[in-house]
Formats: sequence, structure tokens, C-alpha cells
Amino acid sequence: MANISYNQIHETLDEATMALILQKIQEIRELLPKGTLTDAERKRYRALDVRNLAFVEDVVRLKNGIGAGILPPVLLNDNTDTDLKLFKQLQTLRSRIDGLNYLLKDVERIVGHEAYGTGLAHYGMYKVTAKAGIPNAQSAMEELAWRFEKQGKREKMKGGPKE
Repeated sequence: MANISYNQIHETLDEATMALILQKIQEIRELLPKGTLTDAERKRYRALDVRNLAFVEDVVRLKNGIGAGILPPVLLNDNTDTDLKLFKQLQTLRSRIDGLNYLLKDVERIVGHEAYGTGLAHYGMYKVTAKAGIPNAQSAMEELAWRFEKQGKREKMKGGPKE
């Protein structure tokens, strides 16, 4: 942050907006089919990667075509068709949510960077003014010094002010 007075994002979400966003997220959760896995199931269940997806699409196409005369009746249901359709719908939703997640992460990174950069400027100013004997500057500096304790020289050069 070259200019500490520049603030790319200078806003917050008011309580009503925050409540509305959380409500909408809950509404989306409630609209989705329920399904949770144990850790063991997450490891055991196969993923539908690109090749497996193409295979399942071929299975559905054949089942609904020439498979009707070949497959036993127990396999001529719409289970695979339904699972495949939901899988593709969920991929679309997850893609949109991933885009939203990138936006959230970017905004978090921007405001976090700005807050930390300004915080470093404050800490540096307290250090300078403490050396100049300004009242209360020493105690302010000491309250913030915990962040830079037990750091090696390499870490101090990266982000923390040098002491």
C-alpha cells in the first residue's frame, strides 16, 4: 500500500443487508436436496470427473436407446438419468457460487490488506512518537508489539516494522 490514505473499499454491510444475505443463503440451503457424507464415505465414493461424466452420459444415452431391449427391467428406471441431471444442475450452481466465493475472497483480501497496512502505519507512528517522548505513545506501541514478538529477521523484513 503505497498511499495509506487511499482506501479502495470504504464501506460495510449494514445490519439489514447482512441479515438479508444470510437469509438468502439459508433459503438456498433449504431448496437443495439433503445429503451428507461421513469422512469414510467421502473417501470411498467415486467422483464424477470429466471421463466418468462422459461415461455416465453414454450409459444414459444407451439405456434410453438400444438398452431398452438388452437391459433387465431393474436397470430400466430413471435413477441414473435423475442423478445425472441433478449432478449437472449442481455443477452449474457450484460454478456460480465459486465465482461468488472468488469475489468474497478478493474483497476480504483488499480490505484486510488495507486494514493491516494502515495498522502497520499506526504502529510505526507509535514507535516514532514513543522515541520522541509523546505521552501515551509508549503504552500504545507496547499494546501492539505482541504481533511482532518472536519473529525472525526474515519475517520482519517481509511485513513487520523493524525494531
